[in-house]
Amino acid sequence: MIKSLKHLLLLFAAVALAACGRETILDQSRELSDAGWVATDTLDFQFEVTDTLAVYDILVDLEHATAYPNQNVYVKVLTEFPNGAKLDQTLSLELANRAGRWFGDCDAESCDFEVAIQRSAFFNQTGTHRIRVLPYMRRDPVEHVRNFGVRIEATGERRG
Repeated sequence: MIKSLKHLLLLFAAVALAACGRETILDQSRELSDAGWVATDTLDFQFEVTDTLAVYDILVDLEHATAYPNQNVYVKVLTEFPNGAKLDQTLSLELANRAGRWFGDCDAESCDFEVAIQRSAFFNQTGTHRIRVLPYMRRDPVEHVRNFGVRIEATGERRG
């Protein structure tokens, strides 16, 4: 009886811990125009950082039609920190393998693709941070991209 009670308490503790999940400091997405994602259509995401010792994963969620004609999409990511400093990065988000098979969760018409663009990231400053994303392709507008989102979640680790 006592052994069964211990197992039940351990099971309850495991379920309770799993239910806690990860702390998320940003989870936003933007729906894009049916006419396409225009190079001047900057997506703006703002979030607050209160803990400079926490470690985070930064993820991108992108939904595109299966009619999207490329293997990847280039985006420019502009990050602005509370002190006014800026960081500019160009990223290639690989949406399909070389054989043309889409990554992500796909049906006949669309794919939902999630990728970590930075693992084990940390922020040196508290305050409001801003991430702006825009397409950085030769083709303007970029057609068949339907939704673009950014999620920043704590890993539960701390930097020392």
